[in-house]
Amino acid sequence: MKPLRVIHLTFGILATVLLVLIAAALVLGPLQNAQSSRIEDLGSKLQQSVETYRQAQGHYPDSLLQAITATSSPQRLAAESDAQKMAYRRTDSGYELSYKGWWYHYTVSVSNKR
Repeated sequence: MKPLRVIHLTFGILATVLLVLIAAALVLGPLQNAQSSRIEDLGSKLQQSVETYRQAQGHYPDSLLQAITATSSPQRLAAESDAQKMAYRRTDSGYELSYKGWWYHYTVSVSNKR
């Protein structure tokens, strides 16, 4: 009788793990899509801020904060807290904007060299 108990216990554990994985896949899929959409939208807004700064100052900003505060748009200023999640690096020929999350990675490189 004891070997049968071990089989039942093993089957119960495997079934529970499988159900948890299925539930996680059903919940995480929409969350991943929402996160990727939100980060891409934020990246687009930040690129616009950086480009506006470059047009006004003649060079790319040293930080995202410079680009955001240089614009007078309330939407851009509201994005300031979200922008802290993005990494900005000024390069010799432009800049790189990136985000690294649990499920989603976003990187865009902009160069003004032709």
